Amino acid sequence: MTVRQTAELIREGATGDEIRRRVRNGELIRLRRGAYADAGPATDTERHRDLVVATLAQLDGKAALSHFSAASLHDIPVPNGTLSQVWVTRNSGGGGHLSPHLHELKAPLDAGDVVQLAGLPVTSVSRTAVDVARRTRPPYGLAACDRALASGVSPSELTEQVERWPRRPGIARARRVVDLANPLSESFGESFSRWVIWQLGLPMPILQYPVDVHGRRYRSDFGWPELGVLGEFDGRIKYEGALDDSRSLADVVMAEKRREQDLRSLGWQVTRWGMAELHEPHRLRYQLEAAFRIGVQHRRP
Repeated sequence: MTVRQTAELIREGATGDEIRRRVRNGELIRLRRGAYADAGPATDTERHRDLVVATLAQLDGKAALSHFSAASLHDIPVPNGTLSQVWVTRNSGGGGHLSPHLHELKAPLDAGDVVQLAGLPVTSVSRTAVDVARRTRPPYGLAACDRALASGVSPSELTEQVERWPRRPGIARARRVVDLANPLSESFGESFSRWVIWQLGLPMPILQYPVDVHGRRYRSDFGWPELGVLGEFDGRIKYEGALDDSRSLADVVMAEKRREQDLRSLGWQVTRWGMAELHEPHRLRYQLEAAFRIGVQHRRP
């Protein structure tokens, strides 16, 4: 999307009334005062990037994109509603600034805390993941740290970010999710699942657990081999991601059923859950504990 400043539109011959008319007609989208984008289909992340460009153009160039804005650029999942503002951090002390489109914080930024991404100053992946973990609910914090490790950040880098600022607000919450982070988690749903399992005090699973069946290798999201149980988080994206020109949704579902039959033929207990169970943890507890009881009884030596 192309971000247009008011002055640019006026140079092209538009008047203030015409700009307002184009906004009303849906030809332009008003990002913030004095900044617009051409209308068209866009994801929340794409629209936020337009807002980032529009906002940075009105700052003095001494702030780095941080927190949820940096997360969106690093492809880290963020909670709904966090992208209505541009989050920036200035390398200074004192209080921050809050406006409808800008959330400015002031905090120390070391040289390694800021990188250039798509020509924009952005906090590093490790700094961003820990900042997100400090500011949001633990499932999103864990997903951020999981994604950071999967991108190549080392566990020690996350730990260093936590230990550098022991009194920063939310750091205890960040420390908990850093300790649980795992680069093998492949989705927000898988990260959320591990958080709930940990909270429930249930045995922690092995991620992406492989099982060989009749010459085929299957991989389950979660495995408890000592209990004879495999777990799957069922997200819509899992099925959508398996679709292509040669496979319909019916083909994907049938293949998944055959896969589950193969796993059960070896005595594995397979259990599935979705977001509904994660938002009502007692349901997941009941489901997993039942699977553990049955799995132990049918487990093959």
